[in-house]
Amino acid sequence: MEKDITPAKIEQMALDARVTLTAVLLKAGVSRGTFYRWRRGEGRMLPLTKARLLDAVSALKKQAA
Repeated sequence: MEKDITPAKIEQMALDARVTLTAVLLKAGVSRGTFYRWRRGEGRMLPLTKARLLDAVSALKKQAA
């Protein structure tokens, strides 16, 4: 699943979890600038970073519940 993760999917997952993208990025330790560069297609996300973003969304979703 991590292979199919894109910045747009991370944003949608954050919306679905009712948490801000900023909170997800902070929890994952990813800067906003880096995330938006990926969103524009500059560079790519490493598998570890994708996993950290997914973990951050999951953890914040549990906290919000």
